[in-house]
Amino acid sequence: MTESPKKVLIIEDDDALRSVLADALRAEYIDAIEAKDGEKGLMAAEQSLPHLILLDILMPRMDGRAVFRAIRAHKDLQHVPVSFLTNLSDLGSISEALGGEKADYIVKSDWSIDEIVRHVKEKLGTK
Repeated sequence: MTESPKKVLIIEDDDALRSVLADALRAEYIDAIEAKDGEKGLMAAEQSLPHLILLDILMPRMDGRAVFRAIRAHKDLQHVPVSFLTNLSDLGSISEALGGEKADYIVKSDWSIDEIVRHVKEKLGTK
């Protein structure tokens, strides 16, 4: 029996970055689901029940912190790992704003697409 591909939800308002990340993950046989804002991302998370969420912090309509809180309050999503995508450098303030919840932070300007893919594979246990 073949194992179904792991699902990663990418919630990112930058169309180019979201598309490149999704394509890179699909090339690694990871099912990449895309959402361009927090509201659509939350709906996609509830429908797809992903194994990992890559979540931008600064987005229109519903920012990443609000999406994160909603995910943690949802019984089917509360244990899904979240890796924040950000260009913010004050990660201490972000962590504090999340109430000390455990999450990974990827500073977009410091990571290549290949490094993000490696991070995703590591989190999914598919190295």
